[in-house]
Amino acid sequence: MRKRRRAQHARVGAELVLLRAVAAVAEHRAIRMRHALGRRRGARRIEEQEGVAGIGLGSGIRRLRPEIAWGAAGLAVAAILWTQGGIPRVPIARDLRGVDVPPAVRWLAQNRDGRALLELPPTQYIGAAERMLTSTFHWLPITQGYSAYTTRSDRYLNSIARDLPKIAALRALVNRIDLGWILVHTDELPPQRAAAWRRPLRGLEPIGSFEPDLLFRVVEPVHRDLRGKLFDPDATVHGVPKRPLGPSCPGSIAVKHSPPQPWPPASPLPVRVEIRNDGETPWPGESLAPRHLVRLRVCWGHSCDEETPYLLLQDVPAGGSVEVPILLRTRKAIGRDSLRVRLEQVGDSSLEDCGVTAIEIPVEIARAPAATPPSSTREAP
Repeated sequence: MRKRRRAQHARVGAELVLLRAVAAVAEHRAIRMRHALGRRRGARRIEEQEGVAGIGLGSGIRRLRPEIAWGAAGLAVAAILWTQGGIPRVPIARDLRGVDVPPAVRWLAQNRDGRALLELPPTQYIGAAERMLTSTFHWLPITQGYSAYTTRSDRYLNSIARDLPKIAALRALVNRIDLGWILVHTDELPPQRAAAWRRPLRGLEPIGSFEPDLLFRVVEPVHRDLRGKLFDPDATVHGVPKRPLGPSCPGSIAVKHSPPQPWPPASPLPVRVEIRNDGETPWPGESLAPRHLVRLRVCWGHSCDEETPYLLLQDVPAGGSVEVPILLRTRKAIGRDSLRVRLEQVGDSSLEDCGVTAIEIPVEIARAPAATPPSSTREAP
């Protein structure tokens, strides 16, 4: 009886070791996917699939003799770890302390006035986390307080800030948020964009150059106070009513600009989509309260297993059109694919039901051809 119990304990112990190894690897891969792609469903799917695989392996090990079970579990764990060798390491940055704090941030910590700070250019993941860390030194409100998952307000403000330092973009921001400071990281900008910030600028007072950073105080006054309307549940920022569009909403969707095909696999691609409203009622789009907003939904393939939503961040006028820039990520599979784009009203229904036909674009996905090495032969003179 004791031998049988010992054998059973040995098998169960080996199975637990294997399951823990599989769970750790699945969790690591899921975290990598969340941070790399921002895809929660895909990450959960990895955890589920590898968890099922681990249970299957564990049940097989339980049937083996004790002296074999531990060896089999060890081999399985080694094989699992060996297959993960290609996962890139997560970069680790040194903690900011004392003299390591950027000079512009130290200046803000000593001269802050409580208004919000906007840092340019926009960044993601690691860069956003670094800016969140430095905000604990100056303690000003920041417009980009996220790391893995972007917020609606972040995308909305960035869509306006991309036209800075133009005065129209600055006024649009000042009318919407209590913006007091702009910190520009010129080493993260193309030379032409960086040079635009070194000229005299309307509405901005240059505080100083903390190379490679430029710091400005916002002195542009509020012209039209929209700050109380960003989260209005009944109307958009510009007063378009937020309600169902009803049985008729004539309009169309068209891709106005996209990179030439073939598109590279698993790569970000900027695309501009034109949305036209042929009806007599404007469509709501500019608000941070999503109910009843019109937005795009984009998916790959005929089955459309996963649709990605894109807010318009602007109203669509009656009898007019708007262009919406979106950033797609192509699929990994090489070959022919299709991209489907449609409109929906959040919490209501698809605009296909009232007059806007979805579009489907054939796409060719292929790797770029390898560069041809220069010929070593020379033509005869």
